[in-house]
Amino acid sequence: MAIRPTAIDEIVHDFEHAYQDAVHARVRITSAGLAYIALTIRHHLPTATKIAVQVDSMTLTAVHSPDEVLWKAGDGRDFDNVATIHVCPLLTDVLTFGRDEEALDDLGWDKADGNPGVYTATLPRHLFTVDCTTYGPYAADPVPDTWNAHDPIRVTRATAEQIAHDLNTHDAESGLTAAWDGLNLVFTWDRRYRDEPGSQTVTPEPDGRYRIGGLWPWMEWTRRADKA
Repeated sequence: MAIRPTAIDEIVHDFEHAYQDAVHARVRITSAGLAYIALTIRHHLPTATKIAVQVDSMTLTAVHSPDEVLWKAGDGRDFDNVATIHVCPLLTDVLTFGRDEEALDDLGWDKADGNPGVYTATLPRHLFTVDCTTYGPYAADPVPDTWNAHDPIRVTRATAEQIAHDLNTHDAESGLTAAWDGLNLVFTWDRRYRDEPGSQTVTPEPDGRYRIGGLWPWMEWTRRADKA
């Protein structure tokens, strides 16, 4: 029996919708996983800012601070056991969802010079959620001491995509939506959200980061806040 054209359209639509959901789920898992890894490492190495990872074997090879290499695989320090027992299983979980080069590039991971298969990732120090929600956590650049909840945070393209997806999926009736126009992220609202309809366009800065804020209050994320 031939499949009805409308049934084919429905199947294609369902597939595309499921695929996009999977892409956003991968971004969320990998971003939240890196945040979890950062918390685990900094419990033992508080000044850690970056890690190096052998992607194919999904192993941690080094931990860096801004000034020095804090740890290298097999150097005999106490952190060897932490890396093996705690960090590497987390890395396996994270990279299972996104270890191809395109996925890692999208997440802001960098290829290590002169080390094939090794990527470096900056450990997030500041994690945010939308106030009074469980969205995120969203990794952002450090904010100044004068920052307040309505100020913007700076995020990668992948994180900006996740913010837009969460807004459109979970707050569809709020009157505020987000859509991509090429490289620009456009927020649009109607009278359900503010007294006057309007829009805000966020353009990428020279380093590719997006400065998002002013449309809702941010809150710094903690595991306690996420469970509240």
